[in-house]
Parts: sequence; structure tokens; C-alpha cells
Amino acid sequence: MMFRLLGRVEAEWRGRRIVLGRRRERCLLALLLLEAGTVVGTERLLDLLWEGTAGLNARAQLHSHVSRLRKALLGDETVQLVARDGGYLIDVEPETVDVHRFRALVADGRARRDPAERSAMLREALALWRGPVMADTASDRLRDLVAGDLAELRLLATELAIEAELDQGRHDEVIGELLAITVEHPLRERLTSQLMLALYRAGRQPDALAVYHRLRIRLADELGVDPSPELRDRYTAVLRHDTGLFLDEPFDRSVPPAQLPAVTAHFVGREAALATLHGSPVSVVRGMPGVGKTALAVYWAHLVADRFPDGQLFVDLRGYSPGAPRQPAEVLEGFLTALGVPRDRIPRTEAEMSARYRTSLAGKKVLVVLDNAGSAEQVRPLLPGSNGSVTVITSRSDLGGLVATHDALLVPLDVLAEQDAERLLTGVIGPVSGDEPAAVRELAQLCGYLPLALRIAAAKVISDGQPVADVVTRLRDGNRLSGLAFHGDPQVAVRAALESSYRALDPLARTLFRRLGLAPGDDATPPVAASLLDTSLARTRPVLARLVSAHLAREHHPGRYRLHDLVRDYAREVADVEESKPDRLASVERALEWYLHTACRADQALTPMRPHPEPGSPAPTTCPPLAFTSHSTALAWCDAEESNLIAAVRAAAEHELDGIAWRIPVTLGYFSVVRLTHPDWIDCYHTGYACARRCGELVGEAWTAHGLGVALANRRRFTEAMEHLLQAAALFREVGLDWAVGSAYVSLGCTCRDAGHFAEAFDHFGRSSDIYAEAGMRWGVGVVRLHEGDTHRYAGRLDEALACYQESFDIAVEYAFPWGLAINLMKIGDIHRLLGRPGEAMTHYQRALPHAHDSGDRAGEAHLLDLCGQTAHDLARPDDAVTQWTAALAIYDELDDPRAAQLRIRLEHRSVPVQVRK
Repeated sequence: MMFRLLGRVEAEWRGRRIVLGRRRERCLLALLLLEAGTVVGTERLLDLLWEGTAGLNARAQLHSHVSRLRKALLGDETVQLVARDGGYLIDVEPETVDVHRFRALVADGRARRDPAERSAMLREALALWRGPVMADTASDRLRDLVAGDLAELRLLATELAIEAELDQGRHDEVIGELLAITVEHPLRERLTSQLMLALYRAGRQPDALAVYHRLRIRLADELGVDPSPELRDRYTAVLRHDTGLFLDEPFDRSVPPAQLPAVTAHFVGREAALATLHGSPVSVVRGMPGVGKTALAVYWAHLVADRFPDGQLFVDLRGYSPGAPRQPAEVLEGFLTALGVPRDRIPRTEAEMSARYRTSLAGKKVLVVLDNAGSAEQVRPLLPGSNGSVTVITSRSDLGGLVATHDALLVPLDVLAEQDAERLLTGVIGPVSGDEPAAVRELAQLCGYLPLALRIAAAKVISDGQPVADVVTRLRDGNRLSGLAFHGDPQVAVRAALESSYRALDPLARTLFRRLGLAPGDDATPPVAASLLDTSLARTRPVLARLVSAHLAREHHPGRYRLHDLVRDYAREVADVEESKPDRLASVERALEWYLHTACRADQALTPMRPHPEPGSPAPTTCPPLAFTSHSTALAWCDAEESNLIAAVRAAAEHELDGIAWRIPVTLGYFSVVRLTHPDWIDCYHTGYACARRCGELVGEAWTAHGLGVALANRRRFTEAMEHLLQAAALFREVGLDWAVGSAYVSLGCTCRDAGHFAEAFDHFGRSSDIYAEAGMRWGVGVVRLHEGDTHRYAGRLDEALACYQESFDIAVEYAFPWGLAINLMKIGDIHRLLGRPGEAMTHYQRALPHAHDSGDRAGEAHLLDLCGQTAHDLARPDDAVTQWTAALAIYDELDDPRAAQLRIRLEHRSVPVQVRK
């Protein structure tokens, strides 16, 4: 088993990463591994893990963390985590922990007398670092406390490695690294001295002298001191062209090619991608424009450059740059020249050049970086044939053909994680204080965490000399794409990066790209895309695939496609320029009609027994709406599309498609009540109500007033809810929808009940029940009985509640309504449990489970399993309780439900469950 602490805390067993889920567990593992083979006292662990704030239950939590770590580490018998002498000890082989391997390699490297061996050993040690120690686990305070010496040792190892490379005459190779590291450690005199020596040996005396003067001024301004005597001596030697600055023996200038560009300053994150690049002789780093593909490839190339002593080749193939792409023959000529082939011996044809290139690389270890590739055909002639060489390609295309022909490893690159994006901004801008951290967070969000956008935004903060908040305001209130550009340098702009990819698309893909920018919501499915394109699904899917391949769209979930925020801005921008307003409106209307008709079909599957509002227009034929065969599939579609449907309401209102704007929320009334998840339903009903009034449809006013009242009541805004529900009842009477008046009275009863007015609630329920009965709508009577049962229960009348639930259940049986069956059986079980009859409660809970599953209500299913566990606990069946709670926890975790945390504690401690609420 291998352990890595130099960066994120990770463990690996036989090539498979072990999941170490919790931050404090990873921190515990790291603390023990830092002192592997030594007992770490419990008190010290409590103090470190809780950083001096350990509570009364911290010791029990520590024991739980240890137990989970032992389970995670099972399998490797050489790893033992044991309790001993008032603490814990982890017994591992030191070479399996990167920290101890790093220390050993540094010690070994320092002892080597040969400069080449010394630098190789030290570079191997430095390559183990993937970021700060315990990067995802420890606070800065804890890191300084337990591993403060490691950062200093890393810097010392870097200095020693550079010194060994200077002793070999490799000054050209270390200049780029020294320029970067002296920016990070500007007061480190040894590094400055090494940079001065390297620059001087490279024939850059003025630059070497300038480096000295910058440090001298900084020392005086910040510390009020002069450079050390050693550094002053180095300055004098450079100034006088002291021959002692050169190696004793002349350095052979016929060195291997070292063409890598400088590492991008303030490179952050990307640990997983960097690790992946070690896995194949041919890798393709792919991703959207501006995502940092070149920066990653160059950074990794510098990390591993010492593993390729025969040279490093680099070329920008200009596959997505202005002008013509580089031809393979042109690139091969440059590579052959760099590899020492005389120009008069370079073949004339591309095929002959490629063969000579492979011959020149045979038996050598060369790193080849092919940046900005446009196609696999452009790349193939440039691939080495030697197993010792490695090629890294960057492209906005997938270059999938290289997987088939050269077993290439695809390395997808997405935008930065939120914390890494903020680190990049502050790395460029410098330290921030006061309200600036919040402004930095918002700036990262406005940039969509896209590295190119982040770097441009940070550069604008510096160049404009204004607070971060001012740049945030300009980007938030203005045109983001225009704000993320530099006047006078059009290529340093997010818009320019996107435009080159857009222009490379075929006409149909460009049309779909533009119209996806017009789509409501965060993502789009193939039917929505087909509606925007006004064509069939069969024709649309390949076009979506081409957008994904070009990294202008991302299939973030099977069958769901998303544009990055800045890409969406660009798509809308080009749509405004290249499509007429009527064409844009027609595209949006087709998508909204598809959403409305599919929502109507979902509502019919969810509540087949009640009347449904008509969609108001014929169903689309080019791309028909979906059909649902069960309650669960309809509910799953509503769950997946909820935020898009809410966005569709806003888009319909914005485009004055009022009939669609009010019908979507009304159609989804049952879903919005059952789920109670999205806070924007109130705004949706407000919007729908305003649109219904604007187009003069009283039916729409009535239904949206009703939905708004229910939504407000769910937010416990009872007075407003009552006003809207009474208005809905009056409007329903006016338009002749008598059964809907019954629905309004049900909602009024529920609102009164939740407000604590039980008598008024029963009055409204009675009126509703009479209306439903008169209309012959038994399902409506069942709904009333369910809510009457809840009201009796809240009032403490359990026998009456039981009778109401039983009647509601009987009616649900008539309609085979799974949600109604599940909810009533659960509530009957609750009553039995409250009456001290746990056996009968368990029977009803278990009967409810399959109906909850059939309804697609995963949260309800988990709650029922939890109740089964609690009831098993009541019945003194602890094993059954654990089984039920474990099943419930799995669903809560799947749903990211906050109830998972409480249930996890209950499982760990087998505590007495909370009693059912009366």
C-alpha cells in the first residue's frame, strides 16, 4: 500500500485509490503516517485534529475515525493501525510513505559526490510533491505545526538540485525555473545568486546585474539591510567578468534540445491530471478553450524533464489559432534541426522526414510536447517510434483516432475547482484583506473558474490598479466577454479563444451551438436540442456529439448537455448577430412548447385520476414530447428538469409567451407540492399569474393563484396564502370549474391546519369533501381524508386520525395510486406506534415500502426505512434496526439528504431514536 501526503492525502492499494471520505479521517491518517512507527498520544491527536477545540464527544469520534481507517486499510497485512500506550501507532514500511521517501532521497542526494547523480536523486525527491503537505486536509496552522520543516527541506532540495545542475554546465535549463522560484521567494539570497550565475553563463550579464539590484532595493525597503557579503561578491564577480564564474572545463554547447517554454506563473491544482500523465507514452490533454491545457502540459513537462536526458521538443501546431495550422513537414524540419541533423541531410518529403525523425529518436529518451493540435492527421507524423520517448498533445478536439492507432491516453481537463480558482486569483493579485476575499470568490464565479478568464481578470485588477470589487462590478453589470479582454491585444481574450473553435464547426453544429445559448435552464437534453434545431432526434444527436468533441458543450450527465457560462454568453452573442429576432424567438418557442407538453404528460402519469389543464396548443410533431409509463419515471423526469422548467417559465414570460408561462407551473402543481425542494416556485407562480392576467385568461389566473397560495403556505406565509387561495376559489366559481373549488378548499384547510386553526381547517375540508362527492371524484375525497387525518393527529385525536387514514387508503386502492398508498400506510403505522403498538406499526411501514419505491419517492422510501429501524429498536431487534438504518442511509447519501448525518451518528452509537411526532 502506498501513501501520499505531499499534496492531497491519498492511499493506493494495487493501483486502486482507496476512498478516505472524511477530512478529519484523512488528517488522522496523515498525522500517524508523519510519525510512522511511533505512538502518537491520544491527547495530542485530539489537540491536533480539533486544533484545541475538542468537545466532550471528541474522544468517541476519534475512536470512530480509527475504526473506519482500519476498515479502509484492510487488505494489506504490512499495514497495521493499533492502539498502544495511551495512543495510536501505524506500522508501515517507510518507503511506502512519500514524506519518508522524500527525506531519504534528499539525504541520499546530498551525499552523492557526482553532480549528475546528485541532481537526479534530488529531482526524483522533488517530483514526489503534488502540492502543499496535506493540501486538502490540514489548516495552515496545523501544517506549520506538524510539517513546517518539510517546506523548508523542499526549498533546500531545489537549491541543491539547481546547484548540481549548474556544476554540470546546465545553466540554460535552470534559468526558467530560477526566474519562477525567485518570484515566490524573492528574499532567498542563494536562489538569487544561482540565477545571477546562470544568466551570466548564458551571456546575459545585464540581466544578472539587474537581478542583484532588484534584491538589494527590496532588502533595503522591506528589511532595512544590505545583501550578504557572499552575494555582494557574486555581484562583483559578474560585474568584472571574473573567469572563475565558468566551469573549469569548457562546456560542450552541442547540448540536447530544451525547447520547453517557461512554466506559467502561479500554476494551481490539477493534481489528478498531472498524475494521469505519467500513465502512457502518448497522452492527449483535451478541454474547452482557455481551460489551461498548455499550462498543464508545460508544467508537467518541466516536472519530468530530467527523465528525458536526450532533450525536450515543443511546438505550437496552431490548430485553433488565427492563420493556417502548422504543417507536419514544417514542424519535422525544425525538430530534425534541433536534434542535430544537418540541414543538407534533411529529406524533402513529409514521409521521409517522419521516418528520419523516428530514426533520430530511436534508443533515446526525448519528451515531445505538441501543443494546440487541430487533428489526428496533423499529429501522427510527429509521434516518435521509440518506446523511450513520451509525447503529450493538447487539443480542443478529442483526437479519438489516436486512441485506436497509438493507444493514446485521453486526459480530460475541466475548469478549476472553486478553491483552486481563488488561489490562482490571489496568487496573481497578491494578498487580499477586509472584504476582498468575498470579492475574489465572486470574481472566480463570474469567470466560471476558467483559467484564461481568471488570469485576464487578475491582470486587469493589477493593470487598472483598482480594488477587486470594482472589477467584479464591471463584469457583473456589463458584458462579461468584453470585460475579459485587453484592448490592443485581441488574442488575449476569452471571446477570441471561443471564436476560433466556433468557426471550425460545420454549419449545422454552429446553428445548434447558437441556439443552445438561447435555451432556458442550465442544460439541455437531445429533445430540447432537436426542438431548438427544428429537426429530428436522429439528426440532432450526432451534432451534439460534434459540439462535445469540440469541447464547446459538455455531456455532464448521460443525455444532458451543458455550456460553460462564458461559452453560453458567447453563443447568445453570436446568435444575436447571425440570426434574426423572429428565428431566435421561434427556436425558443419550440423548446418551451416541448417542455410544456412533456410536463403535461408527466402530470397525467403522476395523478391519472384527476382532470388536467390542457396545454393550449397541438403537441410538437418534429420532436414529439416524451411519454411516461409509470409514476416513478414521470417523477424522475420532473426531478431532473425542475430547474430548467422554472427557467422555462421565466423565458416564456420574457418573450411574452404568456400561455406557456402560466401553464407550466400549473401543470407541475402536484410535483411542486410533493417535492417542496425548489424555493423559486413562488416566483414561478407570481410570474405565471402576471402572464395569465396580461393575456386575460381567467382560468390561468385561478390556477396560478391557487399554486401561489400553496407555495406560500409551504413557506409558512399563511396570511398571504389565504388571500390567494380565497381568490382562486372565487375565480374557479367564475369560470365554472366547480371541482377545482374543492381543490382550493383543501388547500385552505391545510393552510389553516398548519397555522394551528383546526376548527377552520375542518370547515374547509368539509366543504371540499362535499364538492368532490357531488362531482363523483372519489380521489378528491381521499385527499381530503388524508389531510383530515393529519389535522386530527396534530390535535391529539389519534383514533379519529386512524379512521381518516384508513378511508384515504381504501380510496387510493381504488385508483392504484402508489404515492397515496405509501403515505397512508406510513401514517397508519405512525398512529399505531404512537398508541404503543410497534408490531402493527412495523407491518404497515413494511407494506408501505414497495409503494414508495413504485412511486419513485426515494426520500420517502428512505424515511420509511428509517421508521422501520426505529420500530425494530422499539421491538428490541437491534440487528434488524441496523439493517433498516443502513439501507435508509444509503439512499440519504445518494440524495445528499441532510438527514444522513443524524442517521450515521445513530448507527455508530446505536442510540435511542427520536419518537414519532404527535
